[in-house]
Amino acid sequence: MKALFLEEYRPKTREEIVGNEKTLEKIFSIVRTRNIPHLILEGPSGVGKTTTALVIAKTLFGEFFKPNFREINASDESGIAIVRNEIKTFCKTAPLGADFKILFLDESERISNDAQEALRRIMEKYSNVTRFIISCNDVSKIIEPIQSRCEIFHFSPLKKEDISSRLSFIAEKASIEIDRESVDFLSELADGDMRKAINKLQVLASFGVSIKIKFISEYESSANPSKGIIVSLSKGRFLESRNVCKDLLLDGYSERAIINNLHKELIHNETIPAIQKGDCILELAESDYRLTLGVSKGLQLDSILLKLIKILKH
Repeated sequence: MKALFLEEYRPKTREEIVGNEKTLEKIFSIVRTRNIPHLILEGPSGVGKTTTALVIAKTLFGEFFKPNFREINASDESGIAIVRNEIKTFCKTAPLGADFKILFLDESERISNDAQEALRRIMEKYSNVTRFIISCNDVSKIIEPIQSRCEIFHFSPLKKEDISSRLSFIAEKASIEIDRESVDFLSELADGDMRKAINKLQVLASFGVSIKIKFISEYESSANPSKGIIVSLSKGRFLESRNVCKDLLLDGYSERAIINNLHKELIHNETIPAIQKGDCILELAESDYRLTLGVSKGLQLDSILLKLIKILKH
């Protein structure tokens, strides 16, 4: 089984991490003192928070990295039991070959307030032997007593050029045939999320063909039919979008499911102006209501596609 690119090509040193340069410089200036406070790394997914925590630990512990570093994903374990048992057990044992250990708590905003209170007490009690690195998407969801005990660093979405740089590096190492324009196109699709970009690159590489923009676009449309429908509608291609809907109906989707998926796609689409998006969502809501009344399903689906074309076509 082939390794995930995310892990195989994860940066191992400070110099390999791309993006958020000012934030990283502040963090690693502290790391260079060989002593760190508790840290909160805040920012959206795929911007390097987990990688930064790993590199901090590897920089500090070297060959003693494994016994002195523990990662727990709070999305898997959010209850107070994990705090009192697993976390507390790790914190109680002495570090090996180092002055302290590091416990990295990922997606920590998912931890309940009661569990956060218990965590705060553990942080206070064992700060002499264990430092916490807490990662989250929104620091406001971390209770103030924990925030006040940590140095907080904000990570921003990555720039397209930073993602392109890393994708080019991985493509070269993995012997993937992809041109510069396609790398940049993948970087745009990632919307600041390195994890998303690398995962897409690996999936596309698995087809064993030269990766071009056209191939990426075709894969995106097939992997996300709703997105493909929106793209077709914005180009005025009624029959193309209608055929995709027909295929979805044959695959077992209902007309209402197609409309609901189009609604979700529109909400997350950042390229459509807000006014157009709002008009589309109102039309979708009206169509959904008509379907609940038993209006002819085929005619209703054709009708909504034509209405969306009128709004989106440019």
